Amino acid sequence: MTIPDNLDIHRTASIIIGEHGDDALLYAAMRHDELLEKGDVDGAIVWGRIVRVVREILAEVVPEGETIH
Repeated sequence: MTIPDNLDIHRTASIIIGEHGDDALLYAAMRHDELLEKGDVDGAIVWGRIVRVVREILAEVVPEGETIH
């Protein structure tokens, strides 16, 4: 498996936020869990990184208590 670089992780996180809005963090976390349950540890590690970046981006972009659409 090719390990994605930080730029790829950030791009993926941005796409997920664009597609899922308020549910982006939930979507990424669910994908992480699905891969882990299937035994795809490498995939789960990548999605764990995506989860962290989605959380960071949302914390910077969306003031606490507000939502994005």
